Amino acid sequence: ISGDLNPTGSGILEIDASSGGVHNFNAGSAVTGDGTFQIAFGTVNFNDTHAIAPTFSFTNGTVNVLGTLNANGLFNWSNGTLANTGTFNANGTVSFLTGSNKIVEGPTFNMASAGTLVDGYIYLGGGSVFNLQDLQTLTVTDGGPNGFLRYSIQTGETEPVVNLIGALTKGGTSTGVTAVDVVTNLSGTVNVPVGSVDMGWNSVVTGTLNPTGSGIVEIDNSSGGAHNFNAGSTVTGDGTFQISSGTTNFNDTHAIAATFAFTFGTVNLFGTVDANGPFNWNAGTLANVGTLNANGTANFGTSSNRIMQGPTLNIESDGTWADGGFGMDAGSVINLAAGNTLTV
Repeated sequence: ISGDLNPTGSGILEIDASSGGVHNFNAGSAVTGDGTFQIAFGTVNFNDTHAIAPTFSFTNGTVNVLGTLNANGLFNWSNGTLANTGTFNANGTVSFLTGSNKIVEGPTFNMASAGTLVDGYIYLGGGSVFNLQDLQTLTVTDGGPNGFLRYSIQTGETEPVVNLIGALTKGGTSTGVTAVDVVTNLSGTVNVPVGSVDMGWNSVVTGTLNPTGSGIVEIDNSSGGAHNFNAGSTVTGDGTFQISSGTTNFNDTHAIAATFAFTFGTVNLFGTVDANGPFNWNAGTLANVGTLNANGTANFGTSSNRIMQGPTLNIESDGTWADGGFGMDAGSVINLAAGNTLTV
């Protein structure tokens, strides 16, 4: 195809290569109109720079993005694979539909408009990049589980990356788990008023985590690697911020307004962390040479050991020591501030 396809109104132009073969969109081709352009099956190659003006409905098959593909109308993705090394720009409203697999295997996906994750996972293969652009919001309405997962990384391939520059927001009906189980650069905001967002792979955080109400942001890096909270990052809200496994590095001065639940793993303190809400420490290791100020109520629960390997813990409010012990290496300090009571 080197000409124009022009569905208008209620008209639908469907690509259905269920019998085999390939559809090639070459230089000069475009999809115009205000109807619907649908890819339902088979292989479709976009070999140059192309624009799709009408609603783009991707329900199955493989789309090879070999140049730049601009979806300027609505983009509704139910199933199928975006493949190869090009760039897909979702410039209109995006809807990720159904629980079927939606796979990005190689290209860069730029979400340059608001969107909704209605159901299921977005899988990212080796070399893929998903960019939630600045000022854009991806709202999760599916009850869960859902989110972003690594997909079939081959030897020699680079890890896929999610760049959350805009806002990832859990809607009121999304009471389950939203996984961000892929390398993540978070310079925007994650809003969690209900359910949980589970950050399960490596991340660099310079933005804001905002759990509110019953919402939970969980750091769960059981697969290895580390989560790095760098300068500018903060945890706001009145929900729960939980570290449950893996390694988390606080590399600067940080404030945690939400309840800070530390249930397992290693927290490296390289600067100062102000836990301004309740601090609930059940198990795990505080390490390195920084300072944690427990400015809200401090609660030490369960019979598991809490280990300190170098930092200073300042208990700046009343607290409760319900069970378990503290293992303290050389250089570690616990200060119970004047006027406060730790009840055993």
